[in-house]
Amino acid sequence: MRTDRRTVLKMATAASAACAAGVAGAAGAWGPAPPRVLYDDRFEAGRAFARVARREGLEIFGFSGDLTRLWRDRLRGDWATPAGPVIGLTTPRAMLCLQQLAMEQGWRVMVDRNARVGDPALLRWTLVWRRGVAARAA
Repeated sequence: MRTDRRTVLKMATAASAACAAGVAGAAGAWGPAPPRVLYDDRFEAGRAFARVARREGLEIFGFSGDLTRLWRDRLRGDWATPAGPVIGLTTPRAMLCLQQLAMEQGWRVMVDRNARVGDPALLRWTLVWRRGVAARAA
């Protein structure tokens, strides 16, 4: 399949707009603890998502395919206590891996299946601290 420049630009614009809506909408909805953003930087839609998050002043974490090292070296300790949510734009496989790792720390993943992210290989999801959600609901 051959893709021309116009199609690529339209896809990038759509991805950026979808990402901006997702990041900006989530950033204002979570109260005092701002969300953090996790993205797969192999994908242009992921990089666009990160650019919007950076402009919103959010902390971002990027990885290329395998997030195990990022989890081990940086995220595991940060996520051992309640905090704001994590908004992710990754492949389903990376999301599942993170879900398994984070579950042990009291977090759970909610997948936004209706989000249009500009790349069918990616999912947008939110990782929330389970106990924090239960405390807000009570």
